[in-house]
Amino acid sequence: MKRTNLLIIALILLPYSMLKAQSDEDQIKQVIQKSYVEGIHNLCDAAEIDKGLHPCFTLLSMADNGVTVNLLPIYTWKETTRFLKEKNPQGPAVKTECKFLMIDITGIAGIAKIQLLREGN
Repeated sequence: MKRTNLLIIALILLPYSMLKAQSDEDQIKQVIQKSYVEGIHNLCDAAEIDKGLHPCFTLLSMADNGVTVNLLPIYTWKETTRFLKEKNPQGPAVKTECKFLMIDITGIAGIAKIQLLREGN
């Protein structure tokens, strides 16, 4: 089963929002790609995470049972990435890819629905 994650992002908190040449949607995609996908999953880089994700960031993820919603605060991700970085400084052999399923923006807040893939699954 493919896992779909829901990211809720307040645009006012995004450091990348200074890049006015980009659309709001492009800025959201950039933050998700750099700070979430690369920072957390591929590079295990806490500095990259801090560039784009607010310290109060919480990921909502559907459990494998399809019923339970897991709340994953950023500090748990950062602890895990530090451990993984020490164990494997080059990051995982199989990289995570991100497919953007939906982005909705209202005022200064946005929501993104993404699908994470590893080796196409």
